[in-house]
Amino acid sequence: MVASPVLARDKRALKPRSEIDVELLAFAERYATNLARWDLLVYFGRNPSTRGTARDIAVEIGRRPRIVQKELDDLTYLGILRARENCHGRRYEMVRAPRTRQMIKRFAQRHIDGNGQD
Repeated sequence: MVASPVLARDKRALKPRSEIDVELLAFAERYATNLARWDLLVYFGRNPSTRGTARDIAVEIGRRPRIVQKELDDLTYLGILRARENCHGRRYEMVRAPRTRQMIKRFAQRHIDGNGQD
C-alpha cells in the first residue's frame, strides 16, 4: 500500500510548529495578570530605556493615568520596574537586572510575533 501524499501533508500540519516557552508562560501568569499590566510589560519591552511618569506612559499606551499608576506601583513592588522621585514626580523604568530585562523584552517580542496584531 502506498502512503497518500495528501495524508502525509495533513499529518505535518497537525504537528506543533514550536515548543511552549514555559519560562515565558510562567512570567506572563505571574506578572501580566490583567490587560493594563500586559500593555505595560509590552510597552517597556519595546522601549527598554524609557523612563516616564504614569501620566506620560498612560498617554503612550492609551489607558487612564489612574489605572496605569496603580499597575506601575504594583509592578514596582513585584520587582519588575523601579520608581524614582524627581521634581516632575515619580518616574518609572525597567529594573537593571539583566534576566528580568531580557524576560520583559522576550514577552514583548512574543506579543509582536505571536498574535500578528502589531
